[in-house]
Amino acid sequence: MHMYTVGGVLASEKIAFYVGLTENFGPVSEHSDIVFDRVITNVGHAYQRQTGRFIAPLGGVFQFNVIVAAQARHKVTTTTHLWCFNINNVM
Repeated sequence: MHMYTVGGVLASEKIAFYVGLTENFGPVSEHSDIVFDRVITNVGHAYQRQTGRFIAPLGGVFQFNVIVAAQARHKVTTTTHLWCFNINNVM
């Protein structure tokens, strides 16, 4: 199994994370990172708790599911951006 280091932590090639918020959040300004305060799973340590960012340590295919909800008569307007970079180019 391939091993690598993420933030000084030795990790394996298996990558998975599942995060959430413990309280309602918002409104959010444009181009804001949401730092999830409830980290349930972080296999491979690729989700960065301090910044709320996922940094893929290996090339591959990654699936992201995002669920946004509103309470009562509040509206939800959302756009999700996923930026992929490699060392030389934005992908």
